[in-house]
Amino acid sequence: MSEARQEQAVLTVLPVTRDRWRPTRAGLVSLWRYWDETFTFHGGRLLLRGPNGSGKSMALELLLPFLLDADASPARLTSAAKSRGGLFDRVMTGTDEATRTGFAWVEFSRGGETFTVGARIRASHSTHNVDLNFFTTTLAVGRDLHLLDATRTPLSAKALVQAIGDSGRVHPSGEEHRNAVREVLFPGFPADRYASVISALLALRKEKLSQHLDLAKLSETLSESLPPLDDHDIAAVAEGFERLDRRRAELDGWRPRSPRSAHWPPGNGTTPEPSSSAWPARPGPPRPVGTTSPGPSARPKPRWSRWRPSRWPPPMSAGRARTGSTRSASSATP
Repeated sequence: MSEARQEQAVLTVLPVTRDRWRPTRAGLVSLWRYWDETFTFHGGRLLLRGPNGSGKSMALELLLPFLLDADASPARLTSAAKSRGGLFDRVMTGTDEATRTGFAWVEFSRGGETFTVGARIRASHSTHNVDLNFFTTTLAVGRDLHLLDATRTPLSAKALVQAIGDSGRVHPSGEEHRNAVREVLFPGFPADRYASVISALLALRKEKLSQHLDLAKLSETLSESLPPLDDHDIAAVAEGFERLDRRRAELDGWRPRSPRSAHWPPGNGTTPEPSSSAWPARPGPPRPVGTTSPGPSARPKPRWSRWRPSRWPPPMSAGRARTGSTRSASSATP
């Protein structure tokens, strides 16, 4: 490619829309082998790189879509074909303490607005249970909201409620947290449509998606996550088709009928060709008595004269020329 063409080849960057929420940051505090880790998104996207076993999949499983649907079942958490255990294993791995408390959070931004979703997770070796406190707030973690106290200890449930204050809410159940997230991030989405979006995220999050790819199931999952058509648009399209049907019926009623239409075959809505037997026989000139109609082979074939520019006008014969000259002479005699 020439230098001039290279200068003309300019990469066009589409403007980023500001009217929707985009993930900007995420973090894990005292979970698995992460102590206080913050991940920064670029343009709503996050790329995690590292060797096997470094915790890339574990980080995704503890963040999304777990914080969006508040479902901690092992089947929903695991992104691999083989289960890696439940939420208890993800919390207690990397520590010898009897109990452990941690946080997982994701921050979304829209223009100058901030919306943070998160969960306080506490696991105990004695009970082998996990306690969850989901929360939503308009505060930014690390700037307005600090999840570690002065001694670098994760906040208790009571301290979390006080830290959030009137800028958010700690939800008593997963269903209430899910509804709060849906109303802010996906306004107007009913519960079933929101569940379809979560199912699509789970399907696309699977490890080695192309290795065991089921195209039919993937297509079905993505189709279910698509937004439904608006009822007003469907009604407008249906009304347009009804108008077309009425106009077609009016045109069929006003179409002039040919006088030969009485000879058309019944039930046939198409115009017959002139050579068709549906047309009545056209009467010909009267023939002398005792004669028969000539067959196709006896009919004279038309002769077509060829026009030749080199022989136009046609040559005049000698007799015709003499007659013309005689007439000219006689007309000149008094």
